[in-house]
Amino acid sequence: MSTSIFTDEFSDDNHPQDPDHDAAPQAGKEAPEPQEPPKPTSVTYYLALFSEAEMKKTVKQQKASNMFLQLKPDFEWDMVKAQLLMKIMQSLQLTLIDFSNYDFTWNIPRQQSSQMQLQMDNDYKFLIAHALKMKEPAVNVKIEARVAKKGKKNDSGTEHDMSDNSSNSDSDTSRDVKRVKKKSKKKSKDSKKSKETMLNKDIKEKIKLLCNRWECSKAV
Repeated sequence: MSTSIFTDEFSDDNHPQDPDHDAAPQAGKEAPEPQEPPKPTSVTYYLALFSEAEMKKTVKQQKASNMFLQLKPDFEWDMVKAQLLMKIMQSLQLTLIDFSNYDFTWNIPRQQSSQMQLQMDNDYKFLIAHALKMKEPAVNVKIEARVAKKGKKNDSGTEHDMSDNSSNSDSDTSRDVKRVKKKSKKKSKDSKKSKETMLNKDIKEKIKLLCNRWECSKAV
């Protein structure tokens, strides 16, 4: 009798079970991976353009034309170059320009403080790699026009290209050298001719003298 009472008090039917206690783990479920932050959809370029007229001034007097440009980070370098040239043409009101007429440098505050070149595809890839580290990518781009070199002025005040002058001077020098060579050749020929003439005279006189002696001896 006592045994049945003990069993009834501690039987599993009289005690509610914890629903999570004996629950078997479900197969195929894994812990959720941390989500990566969304990649930036555009890069903002803050452009500071210095025209050729500004580049001729001292550094303190130079003033830049400021613009901005927003482009996708997956753009190719040729596309970015075209967009930069379009901004320059709009700012300076030009109809035709060449990328090689400008120096492009860039920097990113607190990431890449020193000015870096932006002239080729590898430069652009390096820029994008740094820009995408930011939540809102922003790059400072400095554009400086290359100043054309002036030629020397002659007495009439007309400017000549230095390359033309050098080629002309080279041609003049070559002409002078040819003249000197011709003169030296002519002098050598004349001197040689004069030597031959003197030698011939000496030979003729000696022959004449021998003939006279032979005639005299024959007469005797």
